[in-house]
Amino acid sequence: MLELNGVGLLGLLKLVADLADAANFLLKSLKLLLKLYYLIHKIISPLDKYFYAFRLPEFSICR
Repeated sequence: MLELNGVGLLGLLKLVADLADAANFLLKSLKLLLKLYYLIHKIISPLDKYFYAFRLPEFSICR
Protein backbone atom coordinates (compact mmCIF):
# COMPACT_ATOMS: atom_id res chain seq x y z
CA MET A 1 0.00 0.00 0.00
CA LEU A 2 1.30 3.45 -0.90
CA GLU A 3 2.00 5.71 2.08
CA LEU A 4 2.80 9.39 2.24
CA ASN A 5 4.25 10.55 5.57
CA GLY A 6 2.51 7.76 7.44
CA VAL A 7 -0.90 8.45 5.86
CA GLY A 8 -2.19 5.67 3.64
CA LEU A 9 -3.76 6.13 0.25
CA LEU A 10 -7.19 5.31 1.67
CA GLY A 11 -6.73 8.03 4.30
CA LEU A 12 -5.91 10.57 1.60
CA LEU A 13 -8.91 9.50 -0.47
CA LYS A 14 -11.17 9.81 2.57
CA LEU A 15 -9.77 13.29 3.27
CA VAL A 16 -10.39 14.37 -0.34
CA ALA A 17 -13.93 12.94 -0.20
CA ASP A 18 -14.64 14.79 3.07
CA LEU A 19 -13.34 18.05 1.61
CA ALA A 20 -15.50 17.56 -1.48
CA ASP A 21 -18.56 16.94 0.73
CA ALA A 22 -17.84 20.09 2.72
CA ALA A 23 -17.42 22.16 -0.46
CA ASN A 24 -20.66 20.73 -1.86
CA PHE A 25 -22.51 21.60 1.37
CA LEU A 26 -21.16 25.18 1.29
CA LEU A 27 -22.15 25.56 -2.36
CA LYS A 28 -25.68 24.31 -1.70
CA SER A 29 -25.97 26.64 1.31
CA LEU A 30 -24.83 29.60 -0.77
CA LYS A 31 -27.32 28.77 -3.53
CA LEU A 32 -30.11 28.51 -0.95
CA LEU A 33 -29.17 31.88 0.57
CA LEU A 34 -29.14 33.50 -2.87
CA LYS A 35 -32.58 32.08 -3.67
CA LEU A 36 -33.88 33.37 -0.35
CA TYR A 37 -32.39 36.83 -1.02
CA TYR A 38 -34.00 37.04 -4.47
CA LEU A 39 -37.34 35.84 -3.08
CA ILE A 40 -37.30 38.53 -0.40
CA HIS A 41 -36.21 41.11 -2.98
CA LYS A 42 -39.10 40.14 -5.30
CA ILE A 43 -41.55 40.55 -2.43
CA ILE A 44 -40.17 43.83 -1.09
CA SER A 45 -39.30 45.71 -4.30
CA PRO A 46 -42.95 46.27 -5.43
CA LEU A 47 -43.77 47.55 -1.93
CA ASP A 48 -40.84 49.95 -2.05
CA LYS A 49 -42.85 52.79 -3.60
CA TYR A 50 -45.44 52.61 -0.81
CA PHE A 51 -42.83 52.81 1.95
CA TYR A 52 -40.72 55.52 0.36
CA ALA A 53 -41.52 57.92 3.20
CA PHE A 54 -39.95 55.56 5.75
CA ARG A 55 -36.55 55.47 4.06
CA LEU A 56 -33.59 57.00 5.78
CA PRO A 57 -32.25 60.09 4.05
CA GLU A 58 -29.01 59.64 2.16
CA PHE A 59 -26.14 61.72 3.45
CA SER A 60 -23.09 62.53 1.40
CA ILE A 61 -19.79 63.33 3.06
CA CYS A 62 -18.39 65.19 0.04
CA ARG A 63 -20.69 68.02 -0.84
